[in-house]
Amino acid sequence: MKDWKQIIEKPSQENLSRVGSKNWQNFLDQGSRIGISLIEQMKVYLRGSLKDKKILDFGCGIGRAFLPLTFDAGLSIVGCDIDATAVSYLKKVVPNNNLVVNKFSPPLTFEDNFFDAVYSISIWTHLNIHMQFLWLEEIRRILKPGGIALISVAGHNSLRLRHQRGMAMWQDINAKNLVNNGAIYKEYLSLNTHPEKFPGVKASYGSCLHDPEYIRQKWSNYFNVLEIKEAYIDGSQDLVVMNLSFTSDK
Repeated sequence: MKDWKQIIEKPSQENLSRVGSKNWQNFLDQGSRIGISLIEQMKVYLRGSLKDKKILDFGCGIGRAFLPLTFDAGLSIVGCDIDATAVSYLKKVVPNNNLVVNKFSPPLTFEDNFFDAVYSISIWTHLNIHMQFLWLEEIRRILKPGGIALISVAGHNSLRLRHQRGMAMWQDINAKNLVNNGAIYKEYLSLNTHPEKFPGVKASYGSCLHDPEYIRQKWSNYFNVLEIKEAYIDGSQDLVVMNLSFTSDK
């Protein structure tokens, strides 16, 4: 039987570029590595078979993690994204899918205490600070007591990589700046000049860096911050591992 990667319909180059992938193979390779990392953490913190769990991919895009977790791991993943073209693509290639287009601001359409796990890759790396906290509150609402949230952020390792790549947007920021500020957000200059590049975006959108101590202090208002695994996501982004205790109150 042929591998799904060989027979699946490919997304458009525009969609690939939008999620930062150079090409289809790069997209698949990244997705496989990210999927393995997510499964590792879900197995650590969730009891029982993952195939019995309700799992949300928040900001699923064209399925970088969604596709390998569905086809390779056999999990039943729910996905949501603000990009209608991305969701449309996934609906074409994933049978019996559960995919929805959500708005830029909360709420989602899911019931309270619905998911055992919510993961989100490369979303908090772009949300403005105000929106980050709104969505943390919403993820908290839809997560079951005892459930886990896995959210990637750009931390000190990402800052080093951006310096190495000569990204002009971040050359004026150093590690001390990040520690002192906790979180540094910069809006994309092209947001207003080329809005077509940002489908579904309805407010400030850009790039954000997070210091681990800031996350421990601020995000603990919403979750129990269990671990911050630096450079865990594809050797680049940090993964914040959190849970919602059975007696958790904000």
